[in-house]
Amino acid sequence: MGARMLGASGQGELALYTNFILLSSLLLGAGLPAGIVHFIAARKIEKKQVLSILLTVLLTGFTLLLLALSVLQSATLFSTFIPALFHHYSAWFWLMLLHVLLVLLNIFLSSILQAEALFAKASYILISGSLTLLSLYALRYFALTGIHIPPLNWILLALISSQLIQLFFFLRQVYTTNPDYLHLEPIQIGAIRPLIQFAFLAFMTNLIQFLSYKMDIWFVNYFHGKQLTGIYALGVSLAQMVWLLPSAIQSVLYAFISTHTDRQLIIQRTIKTTRQIAVYAVSAGVAGYLLSIYLVPILFGEEFRESVQCIGLLLLGVVPFCLSMAVSGYFAGTGRVRINLYSAILGFVVCLAADLLLIPGYGILGAAIASSISYLSTVTFLLVKFHKE
Repeated sequence: MGARMLGASGQGELALYTNFILLSSLLLGAGLPAGIVHFIAARKIEKKQVLSILLTVLLTGFTLLLLALSVLQSATLFSTFIPALFHHYSAWFWLMLLHVLLVLLNIFLSSILQAEALFAKASYILISGSLTLLSLYALRYFALTGIHIPPLNWILLALISSQLIQLFFFLRQVYTTNPDYLHLEPIQIGAIRPLIQFAFLAFMTNLIQFLSYKMDIWFVNYFHGKQLTGIYALGVSLAQMVWLLPSAIQSVLYAFISTHTDRQLIIQRTIKTTRQIAVYAVSAGVAGYLLSIYLVPILFGEEFRESVQCIGLLLLGVVPFCLSMAVSGYFAGTGRVRINLYSAILGFVVCLAADLLLIPGYGILGAAIASSISYLSTVTFLLVKFHKE
């Protein structure tokens, strides 16, 4: 619905915006969400210290982000990463920063619920945000067709509104789970040093993985403009829907592994989960591609038809990559985040080289091929490492 309202160029601008929001929240989070899940689940940290740690990281990161943006705003390449709306209008610039703050708070609070194994509660809250977003999209598309607010501006306000709804429910659920999480106590650096070390490795892994998954959007925009960026971004978002379920399963497995020490039990659970994911991924990938041939032009318009080719090429890498979800959760849960970091570095290097080689000449199809090659290299590395276990 959003893509049909925006058109290909508008979808390209939205893709740049969401890339910026995700990258900013990742940088500001500094790997802390993954560290919080592991250390709370393993009972390695006091609950009353969690909020102090989160707020310290948040305030530090937000200050650094403001400084970085004030320096980069005059740079020529700034428009490659952020739509013009946000460097021409100060009100939208501050709304963008509010969006980053809300996303990061929700990630932090969600990590607490994951550590407490309240996956269903966290999922219901995410669903409430998605329903809010869908309702606001539908309101603009079906009822308020004559309104003077541009579609992109409406969608941005809808995204912020959905995050506000999620924040309210997350805070209420965290307080209900254990009020200690919302207490402020002085941070004992010695006690949280292992958390910081773990979080740093998780941060580097997540950052490199993010660049592997998302930097092709920037390359496509730089070499081919916003219209092709929008067409490609839609294909990416649809293809990557296949790994939403494996990603949720990874969170459950990660929390389980963090609370158990029986290595044989952990390995058997990981193998079983990987096999289940494999069956799902192949089925979802085949069904998703066949449906996309007919549904993409109908749901999003004829100008997005080329997205179907991107989806087919991307699924060649996305489907096998789903297998890495359980395996990477296994290595992280057993305290060996470095292995995930090495796999992320490999995927990043392969993706960067393939992007530079293929995108200038082959456009969005080259970007899809580059991403699939990167996914395949990452999952191959992880499966080989796990097989040696």
